[in-house]
Amino acid sequence: MARFKESDQGVSIAQPAGEVVVSMRPSTAFANVSAAECDRIRTSLRGRWRVATRALMVLLSLNGWTAVQIAALVGYDSATVRRWLARFNTGGLDALADRPRPGRPRLGGRRLTQRVAALLARPGPWTVSRLWQYLGRPRLSRRTLYRRVRQVAIWRRAKLIARGDPRREAVVAALRRRVALLPRGAVVWAADETHLHLLPHLRASWTLTGRRPKIPTPGKNRQLTVLGAVEVTTGTLAYRLGRRCAADFLALLKQLLAAFPDAPAIAVICDNDQIHHARIVRDFVAAQPGLHLLFGARYSPHDNPAERIWAALKTFLANTAVTWPGRKRQIHAFFRSRSPDQNLTTAAPWTSPWFPTRYRQDFWKAASERVSLARHLCRCTAWITAVPRITSSRATSATPASVTPSWSACRPASIGARRRARRRGCRRVCGATGDHRSGIEKRRSPSRS
Repeated sequence: MARFKESDQGVSIAQPAGEVVVSMRPSTAFANVSAAECDRIRTSLRGRWRVATRALMVLLSLNGWTAVQIAALVGYDSATVRRWLARFNTGGLDALADRPRPGRPRLGGRRLTQRVAALLARPGPWTVSRLWQYLGRPRLSRRTLYRRVRQVAIWRRAKLIARGDPRREAVVAALRRRVALLPRGAVVWAADETHLHLLPHLRASWTLTGRRPKIPTPGKNRQLTVLGAVEVTTGTLAYRLGRRCAADFLALLKQLLAAFPDAPAIAVICDNDQIHHARIVRDFVAAQPGLHLLFGARYSPHDNPAERIWAALKTFLANTAVTWPGRKRQIHAFFRSRSPDQNLTTAAPWTSPWFPTRYRQDFWKAASERVSLARHLCRCTAWITAVPRITSSRATSATPASVTPSWSACRPASIGARRRARRRGCRRVCGATGDHRSGIEKRRSPSRS
């Protein structure tokens, strides 16, 4: 029968001769800390525990350690270790404490910086004067208090943070599932609204040294709402100027339906603004079987790709003082000057959480095939000549006035080819309808099929 015995190494089992003795606990143990934790320990030994560090020097010296060995252990210089050992031999344990500091004591007390840090942790417009009042009007100048504040704080502008939707993840996941269930060839629009003013928007820009730009104010301000949507596969952009009301949003929906009349389904993703939930909008969507109005998460404007288009628009209008008709002309000029490729690059719909990963791959493949086909057909002069003229009623119904045409993405190579393409109506075929293949292949002659 095995017997237990206790030794310096712990409790072990006494086995007969020839058996292996198994220890129940390790004979040694080592501390396992990170480099950052080790630095914190060394900082504490030099800070609030510095008196204990000096006492440790004395204990190690009594055990036969040299000053060089002690200095290597605690991270001090060997001359510092010898000085504290000499002070201990002269005055005993009391000599290890700090001596009184010479000179005038610090104004505000030793805990002034800690009190300042505690106040700055609370939200508020903290200035030096406000801190001086909340500290109980201490007997020190504002300049001295400013130097104490600079030790624990910096001057920085606050950042606005959206409140956020607590159900954002669930709403975005449900939206991705609905987008994935759309039929093949469906068109997806990202719609939004923005407000522009007659008073110019100011932003930083390069200017001459010693000169600050001055933008005159109009004297009175006016507001205009731009309602728009970007198609996430072709970059087609539709917009209208109006007011923030359900009637203008309904007009935008009709405009989006007219842009892609042959699409099997049209999905419009927007935010939860009250004009998007109006009764006339709901009735209109219910009467259109191919129209789907989807909503993203609340308080999440960064999910909408159209927001980046508005940022580019406001940058385009910044630092310009014009009349009210001139402001409207600027808005139209911005949208006319942008190509679908630029709209896609700016909107970056592939970064939005609204679309599943596989759907992003599918619509990028479809968009590349559509644009490559349009470029190939438009650069072939003989093929452009064979395209018959489109009737005006078809072009009027398929091309709204404020839809950005895709002509820059599929223009012919030479100037003469461009002119012949315009006369043959190629611009309308490859324009705002966005469906290049359906617009051209339907008119392909049997000899070229």
